[in-house]
Amino acid sequence: MSKWDKLLTRICSLSKDLRFDELRKVLESYGYEMNALRSGSSHYTFR
Repeated sequence: MSKWDKLLTRICSLSKDLRFDELRKVLESYGYEMNALRSGSSHYTFR
């Protein structure tokens, strides 16, 4: 199983130890762009 397949499997299993960078990598590969809501905020949206 490739690294990509393992990462998708972890995301689909709703693993609690999933890192934000891993999820961001997958979403950006599907064409989503990350946007910060406000400066200084820890919240992000993907469009």
